[in-house]
Amino acid sequence: MGGVLIATTLVAVACRRPDPAPPAGSATPTPVVSAQPPPARSVAAAKSAEPPARDDTEPPELNDAGVADRWIVDEPANVAPAGPASASSRGVVMIDRDGSVVLGRLERTPSGPNPSPTSVKKIDAGPERFFSYGVGPAVADDWAFFIRQGKLHRGRIGAPGESNVVASDARNGSRVAAVAVDRMGKRIPVVTYVAQVGDRPVARLWVDGGGLETLSPDGSAASSVDVVVRGDELIAVAIEGRSGMSPVHARRIRLDDATPRLEDDKVIWVGGSAQSLTEVKAAASPDDAWVLIAIEKDTTHFGLARIHVGTQPKTDSPVSWREYPNGLDPAPIASTTLCGEPVVLYARPADAVPRAPQELHLAAIEPEGLSASQKVAFAGAFTNVSIAPVAGGALIVYVGDGRTWAVSVRCPQRPAATGARVR
Repeated sequence: MGGVLIATTLVAVACRRPDPAPPAGSATPTPVVSAQPPPARSVAAAKSAEPPARDDTEPPELNDAGVADRWIVDEPANVAPAGPASASSRGVVMIDRDGSVVLGRLERTPSGPNPSPTSVKKIDAGPERFFSYGVGPAVADDWAFFIRQGKLHRGRIGAPGESNVVASDARNGSRVAAVAVDRMGKRIPVVTYVAQVGDRPVARLWVDGGGLETLSPDGSAASSVDVVVRGDELIAVAIEGRSGMSPVHARRIRLDDATPRLEDDKVIWVGGSAQSLTEVKAAASPDDAWVLIAIEKDTTHFGLARIHVGTQPKTDSPVSWREYPNGLDPAPIASTTLCGEPVVLYARPADAVPRAPQELHLAAIEPEGLSASQKVAFAGAFTNVSIAPVAGGALIVYVGDGRTWAVSVRCPQRPAATGARVR
């Protein structure tokens, strides 16, 4: 479809460093779903004994040097069966098979210097209520946006009732992205999604009160799209997944009231072969921006590519890598702002063994590269991850081992010269 790859195997084979050569015939880890949900596993009580993974451009991945952890990671909460779930400031937002918005409410944020149980109200439902492998909704303030039966829907979080249709050209199975911006004295949702136009999937932008715009230039396509707020503007990014080279697009967007003004589209980087589940994510600080993609680096290496957008999208943008021990599909990632800095959440294999269990890592995006990461969770496989700011930190929601989990991450209290401050 329009050059977009619908792939069934991952090109990247198992790779480990230092040499020796990778074992022949190793394959992408296959998702493992437990028959019974495992007990919640605390990262606070478990540190990896493996040496830190390194690559040519990023700092060491793991914080094994005895330095104090950057964040307080609380104990995970077992919220619901596996299903389309996303983190929000109000808790865990899920979409059931009927298209209803279901909320597992965040009841409070833990306090104190030590990890505590994550306080999210459990959703009382059986596994038959949700599609186990559906993508989570996009959340903007009180609205959840999702695709159902080829249509882009929105439903109000915490308010039972039918969702309403926003657009009728959405591509089934693709992920929606949403942000809320201040315009005309109110908060306006801005949404990006993949639309199906004939045989060509394209990136589209919807602004509440401002209508629809096509982001993909003529002749190009999009398999994944994201949008992020940077200062008083938006940055939209998309990947055109192909079997050979996969272009990554970015463009600035300004809003005159609710009317979007699109600046020129730029191909900022051309990656390797993308898989059917390869997704693109954007991250931003007030004066900077990045694109994040888990994709193959070459035929024997796979990892998280961090493309620097800067203040203005441009061709041949610099890219750095945090390599994984092996390939992964799906390789879910998410980003937000945590404790005043942009962060990335990513799932990766624990080691280079085929079908290895997986780890969920959290790292800050710094000017010189990604920070040392903290492990947040472990699972046989992660099929979906998300993160959203909450008071005092963030809420992480992930789907793994047949269940939907939530874990709060907090900004530690750090002493200052004249009292305490929150970093």
